[in-house]
Amino acid sequence: MDGDQAAQMRSLLLALGRRVGRVAVTLWVVFTGVFLALAYVPNPHTATEAYQPRLLYGIYREPRFAAQSEPLVAQYVDWLGRVVTLNLGQMGVGERAVVVREVVAEAVTVTLIHLVPAMLLAIVLGTLIQLLAVAVEYGDASAKTKLFGAAAISVPVFLVAYVLQIYLPGFVIETSGQITDLGYDESTGPFSPANLRAAVWPSVTMGLYLFAIQFRAAGTDLEQYADEPFVKTARAKGVGLLGICRHVFPTRLPAC
Repeated sequence: MDGDQAAQMRSLLLALGRRVGRVAVTLWVVFTGVFLALAYVPNPHTATEAYQPRLLYGIYREPRFAAQSEPLVAQYVDWLGRVVTLNLGQMGVGERAVVVREVVAEAVTVTLIHLVPAMLLAIVLGTLIQLLAVAVEYGDASAKTKLFGAAAISVPVFLVAYVLQIYLPGFVIETSGQITDLGYDESTGPFSPANLRAAVWPSVTMGLYLFAIQFRAAGTDLEQYADEPFVKTARAKGVGLLGICRHVFPTRLPAC
């Protein structure tokens, strides 16, 4: 038995290693393609008449890599090393210089603040509703939820964001009883109360979209269990909906 467990563990580690390796190779190919594009595509910002962004005045004006005196391979190794270590240099914002790594870190933090809760809520609600659809006695419940999931996932995200932009501020103001600014304040940190309130809009937008995806995927995955004998037996014994869900969910989990 111990030998079987060790073999399963080795198989799991090998599968995980293969996945990590594929991800690493994919990222290397992508970043190599980016380098080649930067090497041979002329930089439009080297021209004097180049478009000046509204906020970024210290834009990157170096010539393409292939036009520089240093060997291209050496530039590639140096560039790839800076990408891996996130040594992305500086850029001018107004009259000051900011470290690009800090800008990226703040952007990632702000994204995770609204994306993680949206993803967790979407996974829990989407899976739970589909489990309940399997647990009920009506045979067509799963089919209806599947149809609803297909319709929900076809709604463009920008349309959801536009509708929320119109109605969400009014709802928040009416609920809180005061005027609430839902805009991001760059002068404070990502976890300030104002910026956490600003995360409501993107969080709801992404939550609805991810819910539609999970709802659709869970419906396709779970509908096969609606007519399973153990589900019918549980219904006949008077097991509640949540009890049937507790039977279906472990059955769906893949074995290690």
